[in-house]
Amino acid sequence: MTDKPSAPTTTDALLLAFHAGELEQLPFLGQLMDRDVWVILDSPWDGRSELPEGAKMLLVNEGDESEHRMLALFSTRNLAQEFMLGAAGYEHLAKVPAALGILAVTEEQGAVVNPNRDNGCRIPPPVAAYLRRSIQSQLRH
Repeated sequence: MTDKPSAPTTTDALLLAFHAGELEQLPFLGQLMDRDVWVILDSPWDGRSELPEGAKMLLVNEGDESEHRMLALFSTRNLAQEFMLGAAGYEHLAKVPAALGILAVTEEQGAVVNPNRDNGCRIPPPVAAYLRRSIQSQLRH
């Protein structure tokens, strides 16, 4: 009898498993939605309470999806801090459940984990919309 491989323990390990082909897209996204990620904002926020009125999370243009604005998500605080250095007007970090980040994107937006990094991952707008509808459905039940 073989042991079932354990799930990666960090968001970075999850990204590595996905890039190595150890996880298909849907299982990867399902596990990602259960993880915490970091977002960059223009206003202070604790990441758990309601987002302050008028506060904005950082949106970026990313790779092949450059015509779409993508919510920037980061697997570690350090990666978010590095990226924040080039994001004028965005000086605050919050640790949030990835699912909460996906709930914040509009139909036209997607998300990108670790923008401009080899260990990054784009979630195109149609996939982000599917995830958002799934999460909303789970919240209603």
